Amino acid sequence: MTRLLGAVAIVWGLFEPMAPAQVRVVRYDDNRLAGIDQVDVLLTGESNDAGDCAPARTLLQSVALEALRGAGLKATVSEKARSWFYSVVISSTAARVNARCVTALSTQLVAEVQGIPEADRYAPAGSWGSLLVGSMPLVSITDLVTSPAKEHHSAVGVRLRAQLATIAARIRAASPEHR
Repeated sequence: MTRLLGAVAIVWGLFEPMAPAQVRVVRYDDNRLAGIDQVDVLLTGESNDAGDCAPARTLLQSVALEALRGAGLKATVSEKARSWFYSVVISSTAARVNARCVTALSTQLVAEVQGIPEADRYAPAGSWGSLLVGSMPLVSITDLVTSPAKEHHSAVGVRLRAQLATIAARIRAASPEHR
């Protein structure tokens, strides 16, 4: 009887549920946007000698937070650098041209990633490889906003909202749970 119990214990140990194996999913194109629910917002850019044409930093931050949160994403502001796995980097550069204001507005969703370069996959056995660490652009939208000085801040805000709405719509489309 003792041998039978011992044999049952050994067999049971062989079939006992093991810890689930890790699975890595390779994503391409907009599938890389699936599951994003939180981002930080970082503003960059310079507007030297733009005078009243340069949109206020606080205006851009509030528009970004309102648009992203309104789209169902958790959003925070980072003042100096990207600080989350996913960041929305907004770059604006303004200038005055005659009586009009011009702002180059770029909005980019980036992911913090680690990856092995394709060339290292084919290196001879035993040779050192690389692990690349950095940011990867997922979505980039660039516009040029031109308007009279009195209307410029509003026009930049409208265009920024549209850029962020496009990014949020692509995230929702890739994430069935957020539709």
